[in-house]
Amino acid sequence: MTVSNITLKTLASFKGKDFFTKILGVKVYTDNGEYVGFIKRIILKKDDESVKRVFIKNTDGRLLSIDPSRIIIENNRVILIKFGSPKKSLAYNELALIVKEFKNLAEELEHIRYSILILDEKYFRGYISQGYYERERNKLEKKRAEILTIIRRKVEYIEKNKRYIFDLQDSELLLRLKEFLERIEIEIYGEISLENFITVLTLS
Repeated sequence: MTVSNITLKTLASFKGKDFFTKILGVKVYTDNGEYVGFIKRIILKKDDESVKRVFIKNTDGRLLSIDPSRIIIENNRVILIKFGSPKKSLAYNELALIVKEFKNLAEELEHIRYSILILDEKYFRGYISQGYYERERNKLEKKRAEILTIIRRKVEYIEKNKRYIFDLQDSELLLRLKEFLERIEIEIYGEISLENFITVLTLS
């Protein structure tokens, strides 16, 4: 399987109270087909009805709190990812693709920043007119804003749908991704608002 063909549909990809109500009580398995338990409770964000947390009642009767990005829908089965399994190689491939995308975006941002510095210097030295300077500066700022929007959307998508890649603690690729996210965090985010209301679905 090539990187471009990788698709892991997690519960974090879904929205809607109706959908999550239907999967209450559904059995959950490991990659190897071992029975884990059943979905007992689901916590949804009230604003968009996306899933915040899933609780699985296991064979010992304990209630396990699970990140929804670790639960995969595959061939109409619900699978809990455990990273000592074949899914781990898929996650590594996904991570490699994500890092490559961010690397390209970072290089574009770096080029734009450099171009702005050169443009500023030419203007301050009187080599170009104010009108030309403002037009070119606006073009660069617009392009920069477009790239930052792409980065923001990719970060949000990863945090929502691909959080299982962050379980690859021994991965050098993950360290590179985290370093990049830390560098751009202040630049791409304004205030981060937390949801104030949630909906809890529980199997009776």
